[in-house]
Amino acid sequence: MSNTLDGRLAVDRHPLGLAFLLGHHLEEALALSITSVFKRDQVIFYENHWPQGLYFVDPEKVSFLSDGPGSGASQDKINLGGFVVLGLEALVKGEPYRLRAVAADDTNIYFVPKTVFFSWIDRLTGVGSQAS
Repeated sequence: MSNTLDGRLAVDRHPLGLAFLLGHHLEEALALSITSVFKRDQVIFYENHWPQGLYFVDPEKVSFLSDGPGSGASQDKINLGGFVVLGLEALVKGEPYRLRAVAADDTNIYFVPKTVFFSWIDRLTGVGSQAS
């Protein structure tokens, strides 16, 4: 894996590039997270709300709902290492969520705030350490 490739993709803040980095550094990303217990039917986030970070969830314990036709609910979900990462595309593009996520059963949710996430990506790729 090339740091040049990682850095270019992360600097561009492209969802696929960041998903690639997350896939290769999943344990490290999870170590940055805040763990919360969500009870059955508790809303994790709402459609059309602005992203505050990334959510790592068990795909079998979360339901994904969308109110609008053609809202592209699947575009806010990425499968990685037994988790579904929610909100990466919305976070990177600066757009509201396209779906609502609800706990289908009691479950742990791992949340990485957006400032922590982007600082970590910059450190990982060396973006912040380059001399001007």
